[in-house]
Amino acid sequence: MSVNQKVYVTFPKEKIRESIICKMYDEFKVVFNIRTASVNDFVGLMALELTADKQDTLDKAVEFLRNEGLTVDPIEMDVVRL
Repeated sequence: MSVNQKVYVTFPKEKIRESIICKMYDEFKVVFNIRTASVNDFVGLMALELTADKQDTLDKAVEFLRNEGLTVDPIEMDVVRL
């Protein structure tokens, strides 16, 4: 059984050109679905749906993102699906 978590991820200016989400996948095999994203020269914002086999793996992946300097906040409401 898989577990899902929806999060907002904020990239500071110095991290917007790094492939941190791909590194997360490579290390933890957490599947990501980019629900929406916006990037400019100063900040990057993403709404992600993360899926893993175990909650522990998902927690480690989120901690990895934070350790890389990103801000990760849970999405309290469902992302609207069209």
